[in-house]
Amino acid sequence: MKFQAIKRTLRGDLIFGRDATPRNETNGSTKYSIDESRNFTTSTKTTNRSTTGTLKLYGKFNIASNHMLEASVLARYGHNKYNYAYLQSETPGIESNVSEDNFNQRANLKYVWNADRKNTLSAVATYSSQINDAEYRGTITNNQHIFIGLGTGGVSWQHRFGKWTTNLMPGIATSLYHTRGYKTTHNYSPSLTISLDGQPGKNDFIFFEGYMGVSYPPTSFMTSAIQYIDPLEVSVGNPELDVTRMYMGTLVYGIGIGKVNLQWFARYLLQNNAIAYRYDTEGDLLVRALRSDTKNHIFVTNISGTWRPNNKFSISGSASYSYQGNKVPGETTPWVNLFIGRAQASYYIGKFSINANYESPNEISSYGLTRIRTSHKYGASASFATSGWLLEAGFNNLFLKPATESWTYSRSFSGLSTRKEKTDMSHGYIRVSYSVDFGKKMRHTKEGPDRSTSESAILRAN
Repeated sequence: MKFQAIKRTLRGDLIFGRDATPRNETNGSTKYSIDESRNFTTSTKTTNRSTTGTLKLYGKFNIASNHMLEASVLARYGHNKYNYAYLQSETPGIESNVSEDNFNQRANLKYVWNADRKNTLSAVATYSSQINDAEYRGTITNNQHIFIGLGTGGVSWQHRFGKWTTNLMPGIATSLYHTRGYKTTHNYSPSLTISLDGQPGKNDFIFFEGYMGVSYPPTSFMTSAIQYIDPLEVSVGNPELDVTRMYMGTLVYGIGIGKVNLQWFARYLLQNNAIAYRYDTEGDLLVRALRSDTKNHIFVTNISGTWRPNNKFSISGSASYSYQGNKVPGETTPWVNLFIGRAQASYYIGKFSINANYESPNEISSYGLTRIRTSHKYGASASFATSGWLLEAGFNNLFLKPATESWTYSRSFSGLSTRKEKTDMSHGYIRVSYSVDFGKKMRHTKEGPDRSTSESAILRAN
């Protein structure tokens, strides 16, 4: 019997999406250092809604036994709404109602040539564009129009020798940004990725990757809109932000010893022209703006392991160390040095399972001048699975009230805020789910429809 390879694969996806976040309400109090005898009661209310429609076309063509061409085109329309209200006793309230239309187009082209058993050559080209139109109403009114175009191109050479595989991929990236009322920004940047992976022994593997390239600022940062946060603080965008240049090295080593699997991970990242907040005062207002002249040094290392003595019990854990330093011109910022621990255990009894997990406090640096620290978190659950059904009951953070603390350090402003989310509070839950398999005659593919959404350009208050 003779089989013939499939010459092409064609697929079309038409996707409609609707996301609606229920009203998120926060109540608290504010005390100003200039008059500590006055304590204001405050509340904030936020809602987000998004509707999208997407058309995606995909084609894969086997030109010959060792040549393949892959192409995809995507077009998406999205409509977003954002409402923010801030109330404070003895002062006027803040209200912001934003409506946004965005259009996104993306095209990808990939060509692969399997030259022989040891060498594969490929070429990749992508282009995407995005148009965002937003109308702000409320305490401040204005209209925004942003256009972004991004293109990348590169070639790749993969070589296999013995138990090792190397990959070399040089390329170039180009970008164009334009916000109505501001000059258009063009940028051309080279990129390079090199990697090596293999299995030195029977039960271990090693992976190394070096990367040089750029990253782009979030679309919402490119707006020239102004957003009130409270009666004393406003947030503004910056249409003239630079792209961030990145240099990154990653090393991973894993080994299996009996019933124990261990993995070590290390990464160093240097960012030039990184984005950071800038705080200034204008009259009685504190202005939170954006700058792109920061340098970031980030180092993360982690060792994790899993012990599975039998098919009923498993326990896994990890220990991480992270170091993060931000150099913001004109500012003195503390560096982050932190150890983090995580653990999880599972025990299986037939169709039943019992699970427990724990995570130690974590701390990160957010846009240069802010440090965010989380609390201890833990939980436990029990589940039962049968014939497509999954029943689960559990609890999280029993007897705890975890809080997220944010410190801001600046020559113009410093402050501490504490936030407690309902989803992190001590609570129990019950979850019921059912999965349907349409049968063996249906062809299952790993690549499903593209359900991502267009990046919003709305400048939010939080």
